[in-house]
Amino acid sequence: MICKMINRDYQYMKRAKRLDDFTIDSGSLYLYGHDHEERSYACANFVKTKQVDIIVLELDYVDKDKMHIVGTNIPDIQLGSQKAITEFIQKWGYKRVYIDVTGMNVRIAAALLLRIERTDIEVHIIYAEPYKYHTEQFHKEGNDHEWAGIIDGIMPLPGFANFADPNEEFLFCVFLGFEGGRFTHLLKEMQPMEELIIPVFGIPGFRIEYPYNAYWSNRKGLKDSDSSANVKYASANSIVDAYMLLNRIKKENDTHKMLIAPIGTTPHTIAAIAFAIKHFNDVEIVYDNPKKIESRSEGIGLILDCNMSKLLKENP
Repeated sequence: MICKMINRDYQYMKRAKRLDDFTIDSGSLYLYGHDHEERSYACANFVKTKQVDIIVLELDYVDKDKMHIVGTNIPDIQLGSQKAITEFIQKWGYKRVYIDVTGMNVRIAAALLLRIERTDIEVHIIYAEPYKYHTEQFHKEGNDHEWAGIIDGIMPLPGFANFADPNEEFLFCVFLGFEGGRFTHLLKEMQPMEELIIPVFGIPGFRIEYPYNAYWSNRKGLKDSDSSANVKYASANSIVDAYMLLNRIKKENDTHKMLIAPIGTTPHTIAAIAFAIKHFNDVEIVYDNPKKIESRSEGIGLILDCNMSKLLKENP
């Protein structure tokens, strides 16, 4: 039986069922990234046409951990620089920033969250769910696809390399999605102790059948690591639920530092990054930096707006 704490999304999140219902506060900076999915730019385009007093900027990842501000003459910004990112955010004069992570490169999203959290600017995360995933692609890649050709490799996110020691025992918390090959790759590279592996699945999923698809895709990693008994759950579309789960896991295992591998849903990835920011000396992110080469979903589902500043402030 799956036991879960009461979901606290209502305290920190708003949801729009349709794009026409999506609004943000005026006098804000809206940052987004563009990938192969239509939903990655849908909200940004809607804000541009429907709301005034909003600055909307597209951010693109360039080599060597830099971000390019599309359509401006602003020089590319080093993601590892607190000063450069802070100055970029503060130059617009707004006290509220929306970061649309739907199609944003994770390295950019992580750097922005880390740097802005250290200012007095209120940060919101926007995420547009897919209406439908093309799960047949993930089934094929779950065990058979060779990941080495489409990932950049395991490397720290900008500003997050702080304590990893290959000789130290650590709690290895892995948020899992449809891509089982990523799980087996991480297990091979990191070689965590089996009893310290905690897989996390997105339950409830975006759709009712998705948790079953995720289990199927990750069955080899679960079997090889003998970690099925340690599985935990957090709502697939909830930053809040995943963050609270990490809080509970840490309190229950406070003798070990944590490595978190967010290779599942985007809301789970953001929760992991936020948790690592809040517990910077005890938690590190492990990320394999995949390259998305084609669209794997269609349509737009719920649009989520999470007040990250409030969540982090009220949940130490």
